[in-house]
Amino acid sequence: MDEKEIKFCEKIPWREYINLYTVETTLRWLIKHLMDQNPSQIIISKEILEEVERNRKDQIRKEDQSKVPKTLYTDPLLYLDFPRHYIKIFEDNWGIFKHIFLYVTRIKDDLKTLEPLRHNIAHMRPLRREQKEQLNVVSRRILRHIWDYINQKYVKEALEYEKEGFTDKAIEVLERGLKDTKNELIYSQGDPWVAFNLGRILKQHGKLEEARKWLSYAKINMPLDDPYREMVEQELK
Repeated sequence: MDEKEIKFCEKIPWREYINLYTVETTLRWLIKHLMDQNPSQIIISKEILEEVERNRKDQIRKEDQSKVPKTLYTDPLLYLDFPRHYIKIFEDNWGIFKHIFLYVTRIKDDLKTLEPLRHNIAHMRPLRREQKEQLNVVSRRILRHIWDYINQKYVKEALEYEKEGFTDKAIEVLERGLKDTKNELIYSQGDPWVAFNLGRILKQHGKLEEARKWLSYAKINMPLDDPYREMVEQELK
């Protein structure tokens, strides 16, 4: 949905909720993605696994007792406690996460900063202007690290191939990037920045229908305040 079409009450912290939702779903994707790529290296402690399973069973029990529809997804990562479990996973596997977040103290502090703000939103408590600003800055900083990782791994490699004239190879890398960055909780077709670059290359090579598909997807899914939204809109013209 385009930002101009959203008509929420100004007191509802919908932007902040979207930021938090994006942070948590993206962190879960990153952990799962690196676990898939490093199955013998990522360590999740027995303690966390047991707590996650208890959380999952408690949720099922509450749903059964309340006779409400069951939770849509059952991935164990959906039952991680924020931020405690995330911090523990990063600490235990810092050798793998270091090249993404750079400083373990910074990511720990950022996650701890989000905790009380997250509770306020979850319990319908209004946020002060300073709290909203803090949440926006911290959430964007966490996301920027992960977005830089995705950009480095897929987009930069594809642009190098494109620069050297290997267009098919560039498209192949970006299509792989879309597949790898699929996230059932937020990006059904993969990361919007990867989609934008795929659409741009396809447009340059005359594949207009397919290009419009990916550029339109990128526009819809690009974060609301991201300056790259303007780039997407220009390409769509």
